[in-house]
Amino acid sequence: MLREEEFLDAFYKANFFLLPNYVKNVIIPIAFIPSFNLNNYDSFPRLEYVANVNLPPNINFHFIDKSAFRIGKTFWESDYIFIWKWEAWKQPYWISLFFNKFINVDRKNNTWEGWNWADFCYKLLISERKEAHRRLNQNKFLKYIESLKVYDKSYIFGTGPSLEDAYDIDFADGYRIVCNTIVKNELLINHINPHFIVAADAIHHFGNTNHAYRFRKDLENVILKKDIRLLIPDLFSPLLEYYHPVIYKKTISVRTDLQGVFLDLKKKLAYTNQPNILNSMLLPLGTSLSNNIYLLGFDGRAPDAELFWKNSAENSYIELKSSLVEAHPGFFEGIDYEEYADMQSISAEKIMTFGESIGNKYYCLNQTHIPALHKRQ
Repeated sequence: MLREEEFLDAFYKANFFLLPNYVKNVIIPIAFIPSFNLNNYDSFPRLEYVANVNLPPNINFHFIDKSAFRIGKTFWESDYIFIWKWEAWKQPYWISLFFNKFINVDRKNNTWEGWNWADFCYKLLISERKEAHRRLNQNKFLKYIESLKVYDKSYIFGTGPSLEDAYDIDFADGYRIVCNTIVKNELLINHINPHFIVAADAIHHFGNTNHAYRFRKDLENVILKKDIRLLIPDLFSPLLEYYHPVIYKKTISVRTDLQGVFLDLKKKLAYTNQPNILNSMLLPLGTSLSNNIYLLGFDGRAPDAELFWKNSAENSYIELKSSLVEAHPGFFEGIDYEEYADMQSISAEKIMTFGESIGNKYYCLNQTHIPALHKRQ
């Protein structure tokens, strides 16, 4: 039986991620007696971890009694079928008939459920529109770089506790690239005065939680005040364009359809497919801008850490982390953090070794638990 909380979680995510210019109607079978009026969206209980931004329903929702739900006919007529409890439908019969329509949004058991929601609309774009979008963003990237002073250094900033050392350094002699939630800290943003902000996480940055919404509002505040560009994977473009047009105007999307390591984004603005923003976007961007790349705020995962590495409280939303865990429990339970940290370092080592083979140099300005950076302190 679909519990009330699971229904509300799925409803609020569907209402946020399924944009009206991509999706027109959603049918939801109901298997419980709700404590609220299904004909009045305002009566739906608000989940604490969902951002309370009073967004009206973006699409037409149709709630029907599951007992009258003709599954086969409705599945046949539906374009896509979002499954909130994957194991219940993972049977050969259904897979053979409708697997291409199934989308796994099982938040408790699917590590990447948030990504399945977040990139849905972008996947609906026809190839011609995607190609035009890529050409436009490649030109936007080149034009912006041409407007900047030429430097022989790039500074890349993570969100670790060592970021506090940034106040003692003048970074005016290089390109400055900051990592996502640093936008929370207006004092540090003003000190660094970055050229680029990079964000690439479906649940931390582009979801419907308190954490993700707070990040985007702080990002909007920075974007309004500075001549700065946001770099994101292209799959998040529809969400930003619809909800945050102010941010979108200064956003450059990086294509995600290619495999490989891309260290000259001026030639090919492509995403290096690695499960960490340092390796996927920060190192490629810094290397694309100059031959000398300096890193600060990448402390790594300490041996006694319980989850990921420790973040600086001034530069991340530690107080809102629980909203992510509640909305996407499968993500936090499905990752071996020690293994993740090891793979992150191995990947960074490969990328920097490749970069060094073509004439680049990398320097870590802080003490770190990341082996690939430790050897370059």
